[in-house]
Amino acid sequence: NAKFFIIKSYSEDDVHKSIKYGVWASTPNGNKRLDAAYKEAAGEFPIFLFFSVNGSGQFCGVAEMSGPMDFLRSVDFWQQDKWTGRFSVKWHFIKDITNGHFRHIILENNDNKPVTNSRDTQEVQLDQGLEMLRIFKNYNSSTSILDDFQYYENRQILMQEKRSRSSQ
Repeated sequence: NAKFFIIKSYSEDDVHKSIKYGVWASTPNGNKRLDAAYKEAAGEFPIFLFFSVNGSGQFCGVAEMSGPMDFLRSVDFWQQDKWTGRFSVKWHFIKDITNGHFRHIILENNDNKPVTNSRDTQEVQLDQGLEMLRIFKNYNSSTSILDDFQYYENRQILMQEKRSRSSQ
């Protein structure tokens, strides 16, 4: 038993920070949806998150919710300041896989659209989620966001310096 959700990020910078710090945050509605799933699971089964950056044409990894949604505590390192709350994640796969490898997976709970046409926090049914996990497990990727980790580290430092200057 497991639950699966699509996570659509606005930037690779935020995926970098999720990998680095082991947290994620979504929209208010997305946070509520994921929190409800986590409470329903009650530690009895995992909640897997398939990450994709908008406009990238690929999925970039799979993480598991490893803690409940904390609506009261936010982090200040997201690319945009509009994300509130946070929850812990544990990354299982970090690899780039183009949408072509997933396009055959159709979501009946999303107007029979391919999983590649999903919105943030779209739930993926069990059979389709297991198929996506199988693809992530078996696909030999030659690239991942880890290849550019230092680039995103440098961008994070510049962003923090800019925010520090503007708040002074």
